[in-house]
Amino acid sequence: MQSHRNRMSQTFVLMLGVAAMSVGVTGCERKERVVDVEAPGIRIKVDRDKDSGAVDVNVDREKK
Repeated sequence: MQSHRNRMSQTFVLMLGVAAMSVGVTGCERKERVVDVEAPGIRIKVDRDKDSGAVDVNVDREKK
């Protein structure tokens, strides 16, 4: 019983470590929404990366 509990706790710690490393590797995107337009049939979003200044433009259109 004790070895099963010990193995479970080791597995939990390992899984927690993997989760923490994946968050650390991917990081946190620091973006701000510059423009967000919703109109009939279309949505336009413009985001700017706070660190690099790079701009992403997303245009979503409804298909009829």
